[in-house]
Amino acid sequence: MKKFSLSFALFFAVVAHGAAVQAQPAPAKPAPAAEKKMPAPVATPAPVALPVKPKPGISFAYSAPAVGSIESVVDMLDTDMEIDAGKQKVKAVNGRTKKFTVKTLAVADNKVSKLEVAYAVSKETKSLGGKKEEVVNPQSGKSYWVEGDASKLTVTSPKGDKVSDEESKAVIKDFDDTFGQVPRMARIVASKTWTLKEKVVLTPADFAILNEKSDAPIGKEGTITLTSKNAKTATFVIEIVAALKNDKVDLQLPSLRMDAIVDVKTLRPTELKMSSKMNGTAQGMPVSGSIKGVKKSTMKAK
Repeated sequence: MKKFSLSFALFFAVVAHGAAVQAQPAPAKPAPAAEKKMPAPVATPAPVALPVKPKPGISFAYSAPAVGSIESVVDMLDTDMEIDAGKQKVKAVNGRTKKFTVKTLAVADNKVSKLEVAYAVSKETKSLGGKKEEVVNPQSGKSYWVEGDASKLTVTSPKGDKVSDEESKAVIKDFDDTFGQVPRMARIVASKTWTLKEKVVLTPADFAILNEKSDAPIGKEGTITLTSKNAKTATFVIEIVAALKNDKVDLQLPSLRMDAIVDVKTLRPTELKMSSKMNGTAQGMPVSGSIKGVKKSTMKAK
């Protein structure tokens, strides 16, 4: 700044005394400097593609019941069919009711390996053409110990005594989805990342899991949707096209829907609802009707 001010003052001094100063020959102009060549422009590098961030979503993990915990279960299933018996149509209504408690006695590798089940009620009701019948299942009013893994279950009395084959088969049927393994629904839910209200198409691997139980409807195609979630529970809706075929029936279930409410910390189902229209044959006769069921459970910690 000082250098600039002095030069400015000197300029005015020279102008003021210009008359007294003799003109001097103009100095020779210096030769023009060689023109500088501009450097060649540098090519702009192509933008680098950033890795795509994974889609944010909701995930779940399964946790087996704690040893000593007790689960209370109410399981009901009803079918309402009309049988075309040629000259007449017959109404057939069947129902199943089970009420029992399950105490977890041992857990291995995050899977239940031993439990005690106490049946308060296990019965079936049948009505054919207005004639009603009630059948009490062999395990009703009894308690059992179930031990083993997914490949083999052993059923005994709480004292370790052997039980009848009929009782053993009936008890195993109630636990072949959950005992010694991660339950089927939990396996599917834990294998995916979820977005609320987004329908997810079920894959062949998903149907391989769903179709493991031989006496359940066999799924063909469908979707699963996380419809709601809060701090305690999440609700999933499964909509599939299914079929049920055995030595007694050959049924099509074109609109099978299952609503499942699960505990978000354990993936344990607290409520399962199922409904569908159905048509096909029963013991060779054409039938049509509907099926609906509900299973509720509450868990009490040890």
